[in-house]
Amino acid sequence: MTLESRVRMTVYYVLAVGLAILAVLENSMEGIRYKKTLYFFFSLWLILFIGLRAYDVGVDVPTYHQVFIEEVNKWEPPSHLLLLGMEPGYLFLNWLVKKGDFGFWLVLLVMAFLSIFFKMKAFTKLSPALFVSFSFYLAYNLFIFEMSGIRQLVAMSICLYAFTFAVQRRFTPFILWVLLAMPFHYSALIFIPAYWLIRCNLAGFFWVFISPVFLLFNISNFYFLLRAIPFLPDKVYYFIGGDDRSNGAWNQGIILYILFALFFVAQRKKVVDKKYDIILTIYIFGIYFSAFLSNIGRAAFYYLIFAGILWGYVVHRSTPLMKGVYIALLMFFFIAKIKTIQSSSWSNPDTYVYKTVFSSFF
Repeated sequence: MTLESRVRMTVYYVLAVGLAILAVLENSMEGIRYKKTLYFFFSLWLILFIGLRAYDVGVDVPTYHQVFIEEVNKWEPPSHLLLLGMEPGYLFLNWLVKKGDFGFWLVLLVMAFLSIFFKMKAFTKLSPALFVSFSFYLAYNLFIFEMSGIRQLVAMSICLYAFTFAVQRRFTPFILWVLLAMPFHYSALIFIPAYWLIRCNLAGFFWVFISPVFLLFNISNFYFLLRAIPFLPDKVYYFIGGDDRSNGAWNQGIILYILFALFFVAQRKKVVDKKYDIILTIYIFGIYFSAFLSNIGRAAFYYLIFAGILWGYVVHRSTPLMKGVYIALLMFFFIAKIKTIQSSSWSNPDTYVYKTVFSSFF
């Protein structure tokens, strides 16, 4: 990595430190009006930061840009519902942008807006410490989703918002929002069981300790049985059956998520909140799904995304000293992830060197 690239990567370190400062400020701030103002400007900045990045920032973005340039003109709704394996909702957005004679930058900006908008709405309803939850979320999802997997990113955000209705036991708005997420990514269908899963009580050490046992199994063995259902698209089979070419449950951090689960269970006596137990149950189901579904970075993350909300509860119910410790840990997680990206051996670290779309104009 060149010196210029290292300098450009510092923006992520600034984001990590800035979120830690915002988490401290939020904790000491009184008055909902001031918090809402802070939330608004943070959301606006994050949308612009993510949405106005250059077209070569992110693993998948160059491919999306190529599809926008070369393929979208071939797609006319509603006759072509699928193109290159991509969902109609995302393609329809591309088609609208291109019909309006705008550039690909608007697609990225709209996707960033949808992602942050729905996450902000969900976090404000589910988390008692929004910036803490956002810090945790971005530490583990900024690069894989916000900067790369933008289709599933929007679907996950909509499903996260849909969960607020599941907690209220309102099935109709829950299922409607999940169905609305599917045109952006079919994997959203894996979140439908969440409405019933929250009735289970898995918020205990026993359910975490047995989770490694599930790594011995993988539902991809039933992949060919699922092929007997003729009306499901191939992408649905992929996300239900997993990718039988690799076992992502082992190589994408499952042990770390189990450790987090143990920590969250240990904090139950301090938090003492029914909603916390519900969210913890969903998170533990995410660990199970990550074992059964090979590609942990896909379907299982609809459930694992709740880790940030759980961390928010822990920080909110802690003593002032421990709040500082937990927020410092968050900053450490974020910086560790950035360091991993910079020294990654499996991908080109320059892929995430931050540049804005305006840099291509000069």
